[in-house]
Amino acid sequence: MDHGLITFYELIPNPRPPMRATKSAGGTLPDRHHRCEPVRVASGFGWYVFLPLDLYILFDGMEAKWSFDEEQWFALDSICYPDAQSYPPFLVMTEDHGILQVWTGLVVKTEPNWSVLVRQPANYFQPTGYQMLEGVIETDHWTGPLFTKVRLLRTGSRIFFPANRPFAQIQPVPREVHNDRFLNTFQMKPPEELDWDAFNKTLSARAKPSEYAAAARRRSRDDPQPA
Repeated sequence: MDHGLITFYELIPNPRPPMRATKSAGGTLPDRHHRCEPVRVASGFGWYVFLPLDLYILFDGMEAKWSFDEEQWFALDSICYPDAQSYPPFLVMTEDHGILQVWTGLVVKTEPNWSVLVRQPANYFQPTGYQMLEGVIETDHWTGPLFTKVRLLRTGSRIFFPANRPFAQIQPVPREVHNDRFLNTFQMKPPEELDWDAFNKTLSARAKPSEYAAAARRRSRDDPQPA
């Protein structure tokens, strides 16, 4: 292909460029779940992005400090990447209590009518200490930094953001499906209108999850390939 659905622009040098998310969630899934097709597909849906460097945060419940090496600590308000003062800040403590805005060093663009969901890596083992706030960005017309926000949860000990572990997962979303007109058009039906033959067939195959996986993979192979 000459082009793709999504393009990443690396404004801050990073030895770990974005990569396709893995169906094993970076090898952190237990073996039994690694064989579960819905979990595998969700884990591999999108791309991992990484921070350019290790980051440590100390939060006392009111104020925060940051460090790159745990040797020198600095008050955290608005911090730029080293030698990148002309770019947007790397870290910004927002006006909301305990909410830290983080810039990945990337700009993302998508094809027309596509957005991206920025979220914590799906099914990937995450240490405690913070919670990522998910966001949908209309990157088909927004040409700006790939920001995300995290809620700092731990106080009294450092919160570590390692550069060698995926920081966020970027998932493509057709813009029309996160429109209120689309999301408000759902319906409820009584149980007698359910296709009970199909339901019972599904229940009878519960002991054979490989049947679902095989069918899903066949459908995936038969899907039209992007031009």
